[in-house]
Parts: sequence; structure tokens; C-alpha cells
Amino acid sequence: MLSGPGVLLYALTVSFASFDWNLSVDAKWYSTIFGVIVAAGQFLAAVSFLTILTIQLGQYPPLKDKVSRLHLRDLGCLMLAFVMFWAYVSFSQFLLIWSANTRIETPYYVNRTHGGWEYAGIALIIGHFFLPFLILLTRDIKRNANRLIMMAVFLLLMRFLDIFYQVAPTYGAYPYWGEGSPGHYFGFSGAQLLMAFLATMGVGGLWLYFFLAELKRWPLMPEKDYRLVEEPFHALG
Repeated sequence: MLSGPGVLLYALTVSFASFDWNLSVDAKWYSTIFGVIVAAGQFLAAVSFLTILTIQLGQYPPLKDKVSRLHLRDLGCLMLAFVMFWAYVSFSQFLLIWSANTRIETPYYVNRTHGGWEYAGIALIIGHFFLPFLILLTRDIKRNANRLIMMAVFLLLMRFLDIFYQVAPTYGAYPYWGEGSPGHYFGFSGAQLLMAFLATMGVGGLWLYFFLAELKRWPLMPEKDYRLVEEPFHALG
């Protein structure tokens, strides 16, 4: 009853939240597709987390012998779909800004392609798209629980890098807002990077605690679903 209206509400909240929390740090820059990019990353993170959770819970009752290789294949296909969707909307934003070449839009990418940030961008191109895209095309990998869970963990790490890449360059040593400016440099100390990591683990750990506590209150298998009786299950083995 809540899932349908919740999707519509999510579309609004993720857009406003991405503008307030991420886009606002670059006050002079804007992008009409930025909310969709953030949502695509959240979809990918959610499916990756769901894959890890499904495989882990599939080792214990009541999901033991209920999670099949076909389920893993479907989860792998969903991860592949959102990897492609994230790459599509991210490249669309870059292509439109590059083709327009306006002074109000290009500094966003200028700051992220100089002073060491270009390596983070290359890591995202390879690790957030090309590598998982090629791996998840393979059917055998999508049906292998251990390999699929490794890919899901890797994509969650790439999500952390992507969010860091969206926000952190704004706080570099030299902002780039015109000709003659030196550009952004990777001006972070080890302590600042450690604080960013610990803050992420702290907020994520708090969310995970409440999520697992709430998970215990609800049945893991849907009740009174005739499809559970008709579907032939194949254990992971």
C-alpha cells in the first residue's frame, strides 16, 4: 500500500535532497539532471546491498533452499541495468555541458579533471562502469553467489568514491571560476580523509543497526503468496 505512493514521494525527496546536500556546495553551478544521477547511484547501491543481504540470509531459515541461482541472476541483471543507467545519465550531463561550453557550467568538470582529481574520475569510469559492465555480462558470474557478492561490495565502494568525487573537490585549495585561476588541487590531509571515511561508517552503521533491528520484526518470506508454491526452487548448493 505504501510502495506505489512511496516511489512518487521518493522522486521528489531525492531531487530536493541532492540539491540541498550535494548541489548546493557548488553554489554557482547547476544541472537539471543532477537529481536523476543521484537517484541512479542510490538505486545501484540499494540493489548491491539487497544482493549481499539476500545471499547472506539465503544460508539460514526461512530463506535456506529458497534462494536459487535464478534469483541471483535477476539481482545481477538489476545491478547491470543500474550500472548502465548511472553511466548513461552521468555521460549525458557531461556531454551537454561540454557541448554548451558555458562559463557557468564547465568549472564543475574543470575542477574535477585537474590537480589529482582526474585519477578519481578515471577510477569511476573504469570501476563504476566498464569493469562491472563487462563482468556482469557473464551469466556464470551472475549465478555464482561468492563472485556476485564480491561485485556488490565493489560497487558499494565505487558509490562511496562517486559521492566523494561529487562533493570533495569543492573544498580543494584553489577554486576555478575563471581564466587565470590555478584550478582545484587535491588538498586533503590524511586526517581529513579518515574523518570522511569514519563519518560515512558512522552514519551507515547507525542506519544498518536500525535496519537490522526492524528486519527482525517482519517475516522474511511473503505470506499467502501462491507463487511460492508453484515456483520450483533450486538451492544454491
